[in-house]
Amino acid sequence: MVLTGLLRVDECHLQPEPSNSVRNFIRAFAGKQEPNFYDIRKHEGWLRTVMVRTTTTGECMVLIAFGQDHPEAQKELLGAVKAELPNITSLLWTVESKDDTRLRCGIKTLPRQGDHIVGVVNDEGHPRT
Repeated sequence: MVLTGLLRVDECHLQPEPSNSVRNFIRAFAGKQEPNFYDIRKHEGWLRTVMVRTTTTGECMVLIAFGQDHPEAQKELLGAVKAELPNITSLLWTVESKDDTRLRCGIKTLPRQGDHIVGVVNDEGHPRT
């Protein structure tokens, strides 16, 4: 099964905030932009994927993958995310124009943003709650 179109998830019950805020803000902002969302069947479009990772210590990493390189639109989106969601620890992005879903290109970070997050695990190697 191949999903075509944008899967709208207003509230994810699997991840804590700011996951919902990040996803909903990026969807709303990018929906007003040209170019728009990536079409997996045509292998064209701009905003391809958004990955949000949170840690037990409250740190948050956001990785935005673009399907095409549109520097001004990317700069505008990344600046808006950084301004609207200042609690993001690490904001990363990449342009991946290949037909598959693996991220192969270099991942970039914004100036003065971290390139990683740190979580805490217990003695058994599980996240501390």
